[in-house]
Amino acid sequence: MTTALIALASAFLILLVWRIRRRLHHSEEEKARLAQAKEAAEEINRATVTYLVGISQEIKTPLNMIINWSHQGLKAHDHTLIYEYFDHIEHTGELLIQILEDISDLSKIESGRLILIPKPFSLGTLLDDLNTLYAATARQKMVDFRFNIDERALGAYKADGVRVRQILDNILSNAIKFTHQGSITLSAVLQEHDDLISQVQFAIHDSGIGMDEQTQKEMFLPFAQGQEPFAKSHGSSGLGLAITSRLVHLMGGELKVESQEGKGSTFAFTLPLLRCPDQPECPEVQTMNALKKRFEPQHADNAPTQNTKARILVVDDQPTNARMLAHGLTGEYTVQIATGGAKALEIAHGDTPPDLILLDIMMPEIDGYTTCRSLKSDPKTSRIPIIFVSALDEEREEERGLNLGAVDYITKPFNLPIVRARVRNHINLKRQADLLEAMSHIDPLTHVANRRHFDEKLSSEALRLSRSRKNLGLLMIDIDFFKQFNDHYGHGLGDECLFGVAQALERTLQRPADLLARYGGEEFVAVLPETDEHGVMEIARRMLQAIESLAITHAYSQAADHVTVSIGAVCAKVDSRQKALILLQRADEALYKAKATGRNRVEKIDIED
Repeated sequence: MTTALIALASAFLILLVWRIRRRLHHSEEEKARLAQAKEAAEEINRATVTYLVGISQEIKTPLNMIINWSHQGLKAHDHTLIYEYFDHIEHTGELLIQILEDISDLSKIESGRLILIPKPFSLGTLLDDLNTLYAATARQKMVDFRFNIDERALGAYKADGVRVRQILDNILSNAIKFTHQGSITLSAVLQEHDDLISQVQFAIHDSGIGMDEQTQKEMFLPFAQGQEPFAKSHGSSGLGLAITSRLVHLMGGELKVESQEGKGSTFAFTLPLLRCPDQPECPEVQTMNALKKRFEPQHADNAPTQNTKARILVVDDQPTNARMLAHGLTGEYTVQIATGGAKALEIAHGDTPPDLILLDIMMPEIDGYTTCRSLKSDPKTSRIPIIFVSALDEEREEERGLNLGAVDYITKPFNLPIVRARVRNHINLKRQADLLEAMSHIDPLTHVANRRHFDEKLSSEALRLSRSRKNLGLLMIDIDFFKQFNDHYGHGLGDECLFGVAQALERTLQRPADLLARYGGEEFVAVLPETDEHGVMEIARRMLQAIESLAITHAYSQAADHVTVSIGAVCAKVDSRQKALILLQRADEALYKAKATGRNRVEKIDIED
């Protein structure tokens, strides 16, 4: 019995010791884990502090410079010095804006909130814009700025073109900044491609100051460029390359650098870009040029038409902002300013509406959103492009503006070169859209107005003349025995005959308000607003003479040995579209009368008011 108790006690003691040792072991592991977590937390805290200190210093430096230059400017009496101080303030303010934008971008990237927005863009146009932007600066520094572009890489791609440009912008701006002699070369080479993806390699080489190996290892870290002694010798912000590296990674590439101190640097990356095979480079420009060449009227001695400036309306309740935008656009455009939504609506509905509107959002009485909604709901103003320019930089505000019908959204503080570029792009798009709209009103065979244009013209003139109580004249014109012409001479010559007759008839109309349209087949109609009976008959007789002068042989006509026309003429006051349609019927009756009495003549029907 005693032996059994001793054995049991021994086993209990052994188990107790084992448990104590186990707990001590776990306690050591827990201590180690806690120490690691503490170290990680302290590391995050140190990184956060470093990051915040970096942000603080990046912002504090240009702010102090602005304050100091402002104080100096207030004390100065020499105008030359004052202008110099303002120039310093402007450049420092631009630097501050860039720093704040960089901080915002980096914050979005690190938190995973930066979303790439793939849209079709032209790589050739993007590179051309960069050449325009940086070539002048390089020339000022006596640096040779070169492009080495593989033509196979050019074309239309679907990707976030804004971010592609931002990447190239950041690298090129550094190259310009750190290169004081020699050259800078931007190259774009097609590495490989299939039906969907093109691998395009971009490289920027400069003969600038270069970097040592340690700098190359740290340069893609936030604020690494801003640390001493790099910042003192290079004057660089600490975020540009960090953002660039992350953007390249987001787009499926890797940014690499090769550099040798005192001999220059090469930054290179390859992006997989989705091809748009059904969108050749700048297809809209090529198409519009072809359409213009075919359909624009020909002028004497091939003299070019006068290029009128597009009209821009700047709407902002802050006169300083409005004047700054207007000053930046005046050289290229005719600019008007409105200090509120009500004035903007008044100008847009005037006789000379703007071609594009730059619209602020936060305005008293009528805000920008309400103004935009009003413009887009009115057919007369709905086609005017609107670009919001606002200090509201939340994505939901931009989405709201674009959903209302705006074509673009620019946040304040704005960069004037960017504003100019976006305005230019949208003005070009509007001109192309206007040309296509005009083309939809043109008969493709005869190049005069088509039936749709005539119907719209008749309705609009009926409405206008109902207020002025003035006459509307109409001429219905038919080519005599045109079926016989087609049957014997063929449809090719028939089409040429139609074209020649249409052009001859149109040349007899000398007022901008008059319109000749192809009504159908070989029939044409002329709309003559504010024309009395004598004027209508005079134009009809000129038309007969114009066709006679063409002397187009028609051996199968029973009216003459050449092509002739018959014309029905009417003239009366109209007070509604219905009355205008009745007048059109009477013009057709007059045409029937001219054909029934021998053709090659004009007949009129008197209309009682």
